[in-house]
Amino acid sequence: MGKRRARSRRKGKLRQLHAQSMAPSETGHPQRRMSLPTVLGLAIGIAGLIVGLITLRPQLSASAGDPVEKLLPFSVPFQITNTGYLPVRSLRVFCDAVRVRLGGSQVTRAVIGRSDWDTDILQPNESRTIECRLVRTSRPPEIADLVIVAKYRATGIPITLTRMFRFVGRFGDTWQWTKQPIEEVGTQVKEDIQSFETDIHRLR
Repeated sequence: MGKRRARSRRKGKLRQLHAQSMAPSETGHPQRRMSLPTVLGLAIGIAGLIVGLITLRPQLSASAGDPVEKLLPFSVPFQITNTGYLPVRSLRVFCDAVRVRLGGSQVTRAVIGRSDWDTDILQPNESRTIECRLVRTSRPPEIADLVIVAKYRATGIPITLTRMFRFVGRFGDTWQWTKQPIEEVGTQVKEDIQSFETDIHRLR
């Protein structure tokens, strides 16, 4: 009897171990490992989704044309163009003369924004043209640093986005605005635009 009981206990333990090895995972399902092709397929799918979102993001560009009046840098028209695939909504455009020096006179942080520059919807490949006539002068300035600011909304994004484009002027045969990095003056320009909008709101 003692031998039978010992064998029975051993069989019971073996059954218990076998049952544990076949038990499901903590989630209640058998554990499965994804194959390499499956992992690669998921990675490619996620990368494709990210690329698609980047492609569809709102995109604006700004470019300077030829001056309407040869010697007057602030008669140059600027084009703000929707270069993305989706419409841009509630577009508002501002000009900030970061620094303009002409002889002994200097203008800094002067902002202009006009209601007729505003656009409810700017379709893909459409442009809004503006002239930043902030300073009136009959001759080219020695220093001219200008920033075009575009504030807008995009389809499906419930916040206002901001793009800034910096142009620094120089005079050759005619006046030319050349693009420059925004980082050096970006914080200052944001403060200028915020102050300008606050003042406009008060006047209303």
